Amino acid sequence: MKKKKHTFLKIFLGLLTLFIIFSVVIAIMLNRDAGIENDVLVNIPKNTSISKAILIFNEKELLTPEWFYRTIIKVYSKISGDGIYAGSYMYQKGNTNFELLYSIFTGKQLCIRKVTFPEGIRLEKFASIVQRELAVDSAGFMNFVTSDSLLKANSIPGASAEGYLMPNTYQFYWKQSIPEIVNTLMKAQDKIWNEKFSKSAFDEGKSRNEILTLASIIEAEAPNNQDKLRVSGVFYNRMRINMPLQSDPTVLYALKLHKERVLYKDLEVDSPYNTYRHIGLPPGPINSPGLKSIEAAIFPEVHDYLYFVATADGSGRITFARTGTQHILNVQSFRRERAK
Repeated sequence: MKKKKHTFLKIFLGLLTLFIIFSVVIAIMLNRDAGIENDVLVNIPKNTSISKAILIFNEKELLTPEWFYRTIIKVYSKISGDGIYAGSYMYQKGNTNFELLYSIFTGKQLCIRKVTFPEGIRLEKFASIVQRELAVDSAGFMNFVTSDSLLKANSIPGASAEGYLMPNTYQFYWKQSIPEIVNTLMKAQDKIWNEKFSKSAFDEGKSRNEILTLASIIEAEAPNNQDKLRVSGVFYNRMRINMPLQSDPTVLYALKLHKERVLYKDLEVDSPYNTYRHIGLPPGPINSPGLKSIEAAIFPEVHDYLYFVATADGSGRITFARTGTQHILNVQSFRRERAK
């Protein structure tokens, strides 16, 4: 009897040891780096079997040996009742074998991309960036940022979310959903607005839309931060005496154009965004202003300048004038230098 117990114990311990060794091997294999050097795209078609899915990974030199991962996935699928999700998956350096399997069993993307949205860009540029960097449909992006539901939910008075997306560098998952991307960009500006500008704008009797609209014009007119406060002061001076802002970027926005020079015929466009024909601010922002431009729109430099023109040296700096006569001379100087 003792001999039988002893034999049973030996068999039990042997099986337990094998189980522990097998479990350790599985843990090591699953948590091992997948060996990805450059981003890898894996497409799993609909109704793909587990065996076929592993072969698709194998074609990319991932999840090898095939028999090992095929067995592991089939056992897991049988026990859990979970199946794999069809779709396109992007993987990057540092992903583990476990993360690869996790993605196809959850349908979640794991590839994180750092995406930069420059200051002063329009919604169309946001759309092209997310399409290029995140494989997100640009038309779908534009439809979302002009949707009534988004505008009403965020109390945006215009026809789009132009000016309400905060330019900066963010981290997004590859193919992240459009609402998640847009909400991240909007919440970033909400946070900055509430922490830095809301009270000051209220004290000045200015709405958020007015401040963002002016900030977007400043952003377009003053590429150098050193000039933003002074440019803001010029616009405030003009509005104070009911003088048109006469900002070329607003005309280009009305024309839906991107070009270096505004022609006289362009100034004839009939649009509330044409600040040559309409006094005061246009209905809404013309781009996405950065932090410095928003600051300038709320805290303008106090002076008596009414005019400005860019310098011709390529520095992006601006020359200011108090009188129309001096401004004409500055413009002539600019044209002479540019013609050289």
